[in-house]
Amino acid sequence: MLAVLEDAVATFQKYALATAGPGARLFRETDEWLRSPDERWPFSFRNLCAALGLDPDRFVHGLDAWRDARRAGRTPAVIASPFRRINGSRHKATGRPVGLGRLRDVA
Repeated sequence: MLAVLEDAVATFQKYALATAGPGARLFRETDEWLRSPDERWPFSFRNLCAALGLDPDRFVHGLDAWRDARRAGRTPAVIASPFRRINGSRHKATGRPVGLGRLRDVA
């Protein structure tokens, strides 16, 4: 649920100033999702906020304030999510079982 909300915020911020093309469409769809009062769908904005303990009206108000400040040139293009997680390093497939180290000829 948090990932869905993070993606919506990232899309909102990325395309907030778009006036045409796919960016404007993505912004409009995201903005409509954020403002929808629909609670029938499990992943509606209102249900996500309820599950995460967030006030949906305050959340949208904050995004609107950010967008207005962005249009006026008073805020950075994107605000990093405080929820972003960085999980260790990537693992590489070696083609040998884990924990056996280097296979040696035992002849």
